[in-house]
Amino acid sequence: MTANKSITATFQAIPASGYTLTVNTVGSGTVIKNPNQATYASGSSVTLSATPASGFRFVGWRGDASGTQNPLTVMMTGNKSVTATFEAITTTGYTLTVSTVGSGTVAKSPDQSTYAAGSTVSLTASPAAGYQFAGWSGAASGTANSTTVTMDGNKAVTATFTAVSTGGAQVTGFVLVSATTEQDLQPLADGATINLSALASPKLNIRATTSPATVGSVKFELTGAMSKTYADNAPPYALHGDDGSGNYFFGNWNPPATGTYTLKATPYSGAKATGTPGTPMTISFTITSGSSLAATSVSTLQDVSPEPEKLTVYPNPFSDKATINFSLEEDSDYTVSLYDAKGTLVALLKQGRSKAGERNTVEVDGTKLPRGLYLVRLQAGSSVNTVRLILER
Repeated sequence: MTANKSITATFQAIPASGYTLTVNTVGSGTVIKNPNQATYASGSSVTLSATPASGFRFVGWRGDASGTQNPLTVMMTGNKSVTATFEAITTTGYTLTVSTVGSGTVAKSPDQSTYAAGSTVSLTASPAAGYQFAGWSGAASGTANSTTVTMDGNKAVTATFTAVSTGGAQVTGFVLVSATTEQDLQPLADGATINLSALASPKLNIRATTSPATVGSVKFELTGAMSKTYADNAPPYALHGDDGSGNYFFGNWNPPATGTYTLKATPYSGAKATGTPGTPMTISFTITSGSSLAATSVSTLQDVSPEPEKLTVYPNPFSDKATINFSLEEDSDYTVSLYDAKGTLVALLKQGRSKAGERNTVEVDGTKLPRGLYLVRLQAGSSVNTVRLILER
């Protein structure tokens, strides 16, 4: 006390009825007060619980409360007003794209242009007559005809249907055939490469092998560098046909265009690709026109006619043994070789040295060789001469 002083204490009367708590909402939703009373005693607490309506979410409190805590406790130290804010939820519509491979349909349930996030869609696959459902791919998997897709994004599903083979017939392989010699050249597997320069003749055909060996018909579908569709009604079943006695036609394959091809062959129980289809076989192959040592002798056969006085073979065609006669223009070492129609070396017939004009004789033994076209190749120094030799039985 350094001087006389005066102090005043102020008191506020407590309403006899207590304090009020007013609750408002913005958007669609409700707020529950606990306890739910008209007035509250000073210092008491009230719990507010906000519940959004369907399609809305609770955002937060305003007024005499703030934040997003839910439920919220309010201390009644005076009259208060609190607002709960709700906002609509933006629903993303997702698309479901369904495609098919083969013959069949897919039903969607529900069938809508878009679907709400998190919703589910049932898909049911129904094959067409003569087809069976093979399975789902894309955003669905498995082989059951019905499946369910959850729409948590845009989805694409593919249903695959395959032809039903009820007749049991099937194509089991392909063989490349020479339409010149009527001989098989090589099995034709998927991914094979055919080098025209390594073949004696560009006149080619492709035969399909079937199980059983005889069916109603085989339909060939060739696409790529050249295209052709043909149904062969009798064995041997060939892309360009045959006379029924093993004499193959070559169509427009003389020579075939170089490039990539796809060949599909389907067996049928009836003629002209009618009746019940069997199991098809599809391969891809490439035709080129490269060069090789053997190919050089083969291609020379098609471009060079041997000089009769220098290289002759008789008899030609032959069935047992043939005799080769030749002479050289100058003294030189020589090699006489025998190649098959594919350009593969069969035998080294003779090697030696000859004087100019000297007549030389070489024998070809065909008793252990298969029938077909062969190539006799005479090389003397840098000079090469070839002649065709046909073995018949």
